[in-house]
Amino acid sequence: ISPKVIKYIGIRSQRVQQHTTFRPCVKIDKKTYFLGSYKLQADAARVFDAANERAGKNGRNFASAEHYHAAREKEIKETGIRVDIGEVVSYGRKRMTKFM
Repeated sequence: ISPKVIKYIGIRSQRVQQHTTFRPCVKIDKKTYFLGSYKLQADAARVFDAANERAGKNGRNFASAEHYHAAREKEIKETGIRVDIGEVVSYGRKRMTKFM
């Protein structure tokens, strides 16, 4: 996936050496919070959704967990990148506690 092609809202791409990572960010009270770096756009988008929900804001990338898992599997097939979902959930929760 090209770093310039972002499929979801609330996501920025960042080129690190030879890899691209995706950084979800949410704005609360005029302050921007970056919620970590993720190898898959779908994972970054899911963290953005969770942060937006916790902040009581509208704007979601996935209507349900099933939509997220389907998008994640599709991205894994397209890119060949594998990331343990448990690591993503744990890391995302740690990042969100900084503003909630």
